[in-house]
Amino acid sequence: MARHGRNLKEGSMTVEAAYLLPLAVFLTAILIFYCFYEHDRVWFTSAACETALVGTRRRESGEEAEKLASVRAAELIEAQPFPVMSPSSEIEGDKRRMTVSFESEGKTAFSRSFPYRTKVSIKQSDPVGAVRTARIARVIINGG
Repeated sequence: MARHGRNLKEGSMTVEAAYLLPLAVFLTAILIFYCFYEHDRVWFTSAACETALVGTRRRESGEEAEKLASVRAAELIEAQPFPVMSPSSEIEGDKRRMTVSFESEGKTAFSRSFPYRTKVSIKQSDPVGAVRTARIARVIINGG
């Protein structure tokens, strides 16, 4: 009898592993997919920032600034390292303010979609104008 009970106890570990191993593999697969999704989300947010900076860093007209930003957005979309999503870009603005948005829908192996949208707005600063305004205010305040 003692021998039979010992074998029963050793076999229970195999049954427990039969339940836990597929669960661990499934959770690992979900974690890996989530990491790819987050990577692309962060990458496209960074790409939107870079696209907006390209549009505002030069002193071209509004249409030329949008064209430069559109070209850079297309380059960044093609250069993405792990393409889980293929976004579309929308660019609005002029040489002083640029708003860039990327929109996409990621697909999983389970036919579920994960929509994603990022929007970045950058305003070009005018440090020379700010310094001049501060100096004028100081002269007025000091009475000089």
